[in-house]
Amino acid sequence: MRVSGPIDRHRIAEERFRRSVDRQGEVRDTFTSTQVPLIDGQLDVRMTPTGLRAVIERSLPTLAYGHNLDPVSVRTAVRLVSDLYGQAAEFVDWGVDVHDLRITRLDLDRDFAEVAHLDRVLRGLARIHVPRTANPSIYGDSKGGGSILTLTRQSPKRWRASLYDKHAQVLHLARQERDPTRCKRLDGLARTARGRVRFEVQLRSQALKEKGVRTVSDLNEASLLNVRKHYFQRAGFDNPVGGAPQVDEVMTRLATSASPDYGFFGAVLAMLKAEALGLPQPTTSPNTLRKYRALARQWGLSAADMACATGPTVVLDYESGRLRSAR
Repeated sequence: MRVSGPIDRHRIAEERFRRSVDRQGEVRDTFTSTQVPLIDGQLDVRMTPTGLRAVIERSLPTLAYGHNLDPVSVRTAVRLVSDLYGQAAEFVDWGVDVHDLRITRLDLDRDFAEVAHLDRVLRGLARIHVPRTANPSIYGDSKGGGSILTLTRQSPKRWRASLYDKHAQVLHLARQERDPTRCKRLDGLARTARGRVRFEVQLRSQALKEKGVRTVSDLNEASLLNVRKHYFQRAGFDNPVGGAPQVDEVMTRLATSASPDYGFFGAVLAMLKAEALGLPQPTTSPNTLRKYRALARQWGLSAADMACATGPTVVLDYESGRLRSAR
């Protein structure tokens, strides 16, 4: 979580300046920023067009528990932010109360347990067309030596959603930890996280503003749960991932029911196959593509079905927190 607020002045010795020369040839040094460590985090002070602002960014679960395996409640989050606000008051004179601090980044997460065949699920979801998002990326996180399989989809500068192997991430942290006691603890946590996949959405200022979450006073448990679910669906992570059996079943159903839409089946498959392979669409007509995508959604098909040759159709069930059959 990252919060910021206006300040009247700061008491930090080391400062950064930008040097410039005015029209009269005089050299001027303009304050730009400074920072200082807090007991539980770090404080940044920056000069902005509206004046001095102080910024605090901290993983609140890590601050509360020593790890980020479990989320914190809104009540705990507000208490921790208040503590950080108080620590920062030693170095700055705040211009607002803690509840009026602006939230400029907020991470929300939801875990899914007992997820098998993660590679197939993530690679299938990566093939799905999601309107108004940048191209998804799927990779083995370099911080984990390539072992932390991660899928990300985002709307740049607004939000970024990820699905990743939480067990692999905690196991990597345990292997990197030099303190024997903490290493043992992380290793134990990794065992409890086996088969766990984490959905995480990172919300920036504009997305938060649209959802009515501007300041610390706007934090509300129920509304944040709705926001979290919205971005899980917005990222397309609620789509079923199937394969050839799913395609065969849909084709058989359409053909035997004398559906008038059966004549579009081949064209819809060609569109989905092009998406799966990252190729140009066979048709460039926006209206035609819109119609084909509507039919694909109606039939329960996606580009993920073109990428999976075998296996049952499965879906990440948001409500239960499990990977289940889509049938």
